[in-house]
Amino acid sequence: MGGKIPVKMKQKVLRFWLLGVARKKIAEKVGIGEGTVTSIVQEAKENIPDVDLLHEVATRITRNNWDINIFSS
Repeated sequence: MGGKIPVKMKQKVLRFWLLGVARKKIAEKVGIGEGTVTSIVQEAKENIPDVDLLHEVATRITRNNWDINIFSS
């Protein structure tokens, strides 16, 4: 892709990643290379505290088809 990655694209990648979508699928859906997906996720890991924990929780909620509202209280 080259150059600076637009913020909207980074947000889209992170949204898919938090839902547990595979790197290859994210790359296809967003229209970027798998390496770019990895770079965006790595940047998030460096700049967002506990993003790995958030990823794990979001992935489990999605995979178990849990209702997010039970966690809101």
